[in-house]
Amino acid sequence: MKPADLDKAWQIDVDDKPLVKRQKLDNSTFAGSTHDELHAAASTIVGSSTPNSGTGTSTPLTTVPQRGSGYATPIRPHVEVRNRPLIYPKSQYEGSHPPKPPTHERQLREELLQQKCDSDYLMVPISDFCIYRPQNTDRKHGDHSLEMEPLHVVMGYRSSCQSLLFDALVSTDCGTKYVRGVPFETLAIDAYDPDVLSAADHISIQSRCFAGTKIWYHLEGSPSSEYKRYHEAFLWVADLAKHVIAFMDERENTKLADFRLDFHKWLGERYNLQAPGPVQNWLSKLQGKDFRKAIVAQADFLWKECSSVNETLCNEPLWQEINIIDQTCSSEKVNKRFSAEEEIGTVVTPFVWRNFSQLPDIQKFMTQKTAVEVLNDCAEHRKSMMGFTNADKAQKTAECNKRTTVKTKTKIEKGDCVAIWADEESSWKDGAEIWYGYVQDVRRDRRGDRFNILWL
Repeated sequence: MKPADLDKAWQIDVDDKPLVKRQKLDNSTFAGSTHDELHAAASTIVGSSTPNSGTGTSTPLTTVPQRGSGYATPIRPHVEVRNRPLIYPKSQYEGSHPPKPPTHERQLREELLQQKCDSDYLMVPISDFCIYRPQNTDRKHGDHSLEMEPLHVVMGYRSSCQSLLFDALVSTDCGTKYVRGVPFETLAIDAYDPDVLSAADHISIQSRCFAGTKIWYHLEGSPSSEYKRYHEAFLWVADLAKHVIAFMDERENTKLADFRLDFHKWLGERYNLQAPGPVQNWLSKLQGKDFRKAIVAQADFLWKECSSVNETLCNEPLWQEINIIDQTCSSEKVNKRFSAEEEIGTVVTPFVWRNFSQLPDIQKFMTQKTAVEVLNDCAEHRKSMMGFTNADKAQKTAECNKRTTVKTKTKIEKGDCVAIWADEESSWKDGAEIWYGYVQDVRRDRRGDRFNILWL
């Protein structure tokens, strides 16, 4: 399905800019003017062009009608029409024109495999790229089909979407090719060298077509205009991962509290923050010196990068504090703590189950049970504790032999449960043939025992 045309919204800014010196208008300016003259003056000031005209037409130079001495003020409205930022790539809109005829990636693969490479890996530069989600078939987490996404949102640990598509211009020895809708799942950030100050020029992706080869797409050029704001957000998070991993490498038992002030202090000792540079520009986008919010917000992506660069960093106390599950040892720890015969389960609502059932090993701790089932179990348990007869069994017994004498105690006392045959003519319309009651009190008079019964 193509994105709706409603994503394009017109925003009009009107700025009246006179061509000559403007005279201040007082209350006597329009004194004695007729209604038609005032209406014409207002139309002149607020004049604009419609979006459907394609190009805005300039309003002819006009003057405001004025009484008395002086001169008129020429006014020409300045109209600026802007489009709302897109959330889908341009290639997904009807009527879009690609910069070059699209090339299938299989044809591009044959050319790249024949291309000579001086290093171990062939880094193919791409530019004017746009990265977005594939067509969504599982809508359990909402329908975000074909929406543009920054790489750190989807490529994190616990992400519901692990593959993306991209459109880009690919530079090869044979010229520039245009590819569209290329699926990929692998992201590499080669910026963890201490001499590298920014990860902007060290980001690569590998498509499914080149899986198992040494051919990577290098995000060398600038992104497309509609994807620029998404890519800038990812570059900030990529630099955050670079600095966080270097910070954790130099410390032991890193905790969340270390990112309140110590992390910023460490950056100042490692880099010269007084001189302008990539690190200073990166820091200027965060207000203050406290990085704890950023760490928690990007925890999934940071965990994924730590596990790829240095797996020993996954044992730091930081990940336990921000509730990142170590999937490499969680099952082993659970099996050691609990025996296989022991039943482990916590009753939760269906809403809680839907939100947390995707976490690893969560089934060991939660069981899905509806509220009706829980209430029925509690009711049956309470009946058995009070000595009630099972209603279903009693109903079947009554249907088999209605004349069977029900054995009772020789003497009914307070606190007993009783069962009697239902009256043939009664205002109760439940259809039961046996009525159950709880004896709340027993009173004796000259006519015998009288019972205060609470019907169940």
